[in-house]
Amino acid sequence: MKELKYWINICKENHYARYLLAKAEYIALFQKGKTAEKLYQGAINFAEKRGHLQVEAIGNFLAAKHYSYDKKLSKFYAKEAIIAFEKWGAMYIASLIANEFGFKKSIKLPTDEKQLPFKINKTAQIAIDEEISKNILHKLNQIESMEENQSFISLLDFISENSHTDYAAILFEKSDEMYLQYEKKHQEPTMQREPVNIKHINYLSRKLIRYVERTGEEVILNKKPRDGIFANDAYLVDKDEVSIVCIPMMYLGIFVGTIYLGLGEKCQFKQQPVQLSI
Repeated sequence: MKELKYWINICKENHYARYLLAKAEYIALFQKGKTAEKLYQGAINFAEKRGHLQVEAIGNFLAAKHYSYDKKLSKFYAKEAIIAFEKWGAMYIASLIANEFGFKKSIKLPTDEKQLPFKINKTAQIAIDEEISKNILHKLNQIESMEENQSFISLLDFISENSHTDYAAILFEKSDEMYLQYEKKHQEPTMQREPVNIKHINYLSRKLIRYVERTGEEVILNKKPRDGIFANDAYLVDKDEVSIVCIPMMYLGIFVGTIYLGLGEKCQFKQQPVQLSI
């Protein structure tokens, strides 16, 4: 660590993330009373912003090991490590991590445009009153008979109208990346001609979307995070208050996409569970 401190003074860009990881591991091993979470996250963020794939991958792997007490969080970091190692070209290491953390091989989805290729089998934390919830199944039955694009637009319109959101979007996963396909901003829902990689979108919380993608767990965020994995998200950093819901979409038990809902800064989503399924 002393040597890394020396090299930080010479070239911080190359050595700062490594120093943070060394410090985090030292605390985890020898200073059990202290927390190392911010150090892992700081190292990962620093490496990611500078395109240092190897350090980013190692940081996520070490964080996955550190969070062994939280299975979902551990798998989130493990998946991030796998992706970074694969991008770096270390396919064998990526496969070892996949085996260690129990990731299954991906399953190709059907391409039939008349078949709605997903179902939401999680509890959706959105603000829908009792009368609306009684009509959900009826509405979803109507959606199921529609052509694919029309069905997604109708679903997005239905959810956004009845949860009174300022923004709503549907994103899909492709090759471990998330792409925006449908969205609604106060007006009628629209479909992107070409899906847009979330890397090129600055008005969504990318880290929150990726967390839902990795864990398959819905998230409701009703206040700005001061620490944790979302604290340094580029979108959330500039916000005074936030209110976001992210709901995973599943097909045959496999994650395929996300429904993303956002409210104005002075509003919050209610913690009212509604079961949606198709």
